Parts: sequence; structure tokens; C-alpha cells
Amino acid sequence: MTVHARIRHMSEGLGSTSPGSGPAGRPSIRPADDVNRATRELGGRFQTIGRIGWVAKGVIYVLIGALAVQIARDGKGSGEEASSGGAVAALADRPFGRTMVAVLGIGLALYVVWRLFSAVLPGDWTGHALLERLGYLASAVIYGSLAFVMAQIVARGGDQGAEQKEDSTLHSAVASMMEHTWGRWLVGLAALITFGVAADFVKKAWTASFRKDIAPSPNGTERRAIVRLGQFGWAARAASTALIAFFLARAAITYDASEAGGIDGSLRNFVGYSWGRAVVLAIAVGFVAYGLFCLISARYQRLQGPSNAH
Repeated sequence: MTVHARIRHMSEGLGSTSPGSGPAGRPSIRPADDVNRATRELGGRFQTIGRIGWVAKGVIYVLIGALAVQIARDGKGSGEEASSGGAVAALADRPFGRTMVAVLGIGLALYVVWRLFSAVLPGDWTGHALLERLGYLASAVIYGSLAFVMAQIVARGGDQGAEQKEDSTLHSAVASMMEHTWGRWLVGLAALITFGVAADFVKKAWTASFRKDIAPSPNGTERRAIVRLGQFGWAARAASTALIAFFLARAAITYDASEAGGIDGSLRNFVGYSWGRAVVLAIAVGFVAYGLFCLISARYQRLQGPSNAH
């Protein structure tokens, strides 16, 4: 029986009862309570899987942050690409890199399973909850692609193809769009959507809404550290996403696909502006903070259906 079928079966079996109508004067269990209980039981099977995945994600962000620090320090032409692919390439070049990439790839594959399960959990299916589910699916696709690249590295015995240049891919996509009549407007629309994502990240950082997915820590100091790292990390992700949107908008306005860039390209382009190095350094440190947030909060991460309740 599938996850949803089991939950539906349990809820239908209690559908005719109401509070206070149970046998021997005992209050009956409400269907909603039983659905939530079933969800927790089934979700518990994925807890360990997801928590290992969060550790792998944390390592990736720490590596991206370290590469971004090099950009802030050395400027536009420095080092490896500050992206997930660049992080994997940097890791593959280290001693025992192939083994480390294999372990990290398995962790990311488990994270993909976690996100896919999160996307279909019972809960709200409208408004912000629906956007949250779509975000989970997008995350599964992104990290699933990265896990596939890492599997290729392990199979080939090197870092060939690991550093799939994020900026080159984005440049090609934007250039292809601009070949069409409405391409310029589509790039502008992509910029607006990306700004919207950045705004959502700002809200998450400001309200610390990610706390609802973290079980209470027995240590109050640790809990506060997790929340602060999460807020700093989400703020950095918001800033980097806003930069991507800014350069997408520039590409649409100037009709120049080379203006567009992913995380790495946008950081390299912005480092030349006034205060650019300081902003890029702050984002880099924020990426490291987000990685530490993932690592420290991994054992407290919990599954629950997306909800519109705040």
C-alpha cells in the first residue's frame, strides 16, 4: 500500500466518528490527528536518510563559501567556479578525492529522496504551501543532477565533467532565448521570478520560518546558534539570488547574454563594483554559515507537510 493510500485508509476508517462519540465514553480520535500520526510514523522512516542528506548539503555549501572567499580576495579571475559543480571539482582534486566525492554523492542522493518525500506529504496544497512543494521538487532536481555528475566522476576516476560551468550553461540558455522574438521579454520575466525567489529567501531569513522544520534542541544555546546561522545563511542565499536576478535583468536590457551569470558569474561581475569585494565576502561567509547550519541542524531536521499556517 502506498504512503498516501495508507494515510487515506486510516483517515477514512475514522471518518464517521466525532469528538466525544467513542465507545465507553472515551473521546474518539479525530481523523486529522490520525493522519498526522500516520504521517509522522511514515516520515520517521526517512529521518535518518534526510539527516545524512543535510550533512552532505552542508559540506557543499561550506566548499562553495570557501571558493567565494577566493573571489572576494583575488577578484574576478580567481580560482575554481564558486558553484556546486566547482565545489565538487575542487573536492575531486584533493587526495582521496574520488572516495570523498562518492560518499558525498550518496549523501546528496539521500537528500533528493528526502525532498521528494517532503513534496508529497499530506498538508496544504494552495498558496505558499504549494510554492514550498514546488521548491522541494526543484531542489530534488538540482541536487539529483549534481549527484549524477558525482557518480560520473567516480565511474571515470577523475574530475572530468565535474565542473559543469554554470555560467556557460546559463549564457547558452539566455542566448538561445534571445534568438526568438519574445526571448528578451522571457529573460526579463526570468529575472522577475528570480527576484521573487530572493524576496522569499529574505522573508525566511527575517522570520526564521525554517525553525518549524527543526525539532527543539535540548540545549538552548545550540538552538539559538542554529537559528542565527540559518538566518545569516538564508540572507546570503537571498543576496546571491538577487545578484543573479540583477544580471539577468541587465542581459535583457542590454540584449547581451554574457551579462547573465549563475552564483559564480554574478559574484565575479559584482566584485568590480564599489564595495563589491565587501558584499561578495559577506555572501561567501554567509554560504559557510548556511553550510554550518545544515551540518549542525541535521540531527534535528524533521518531516512535516507544508502548511499555510504561520
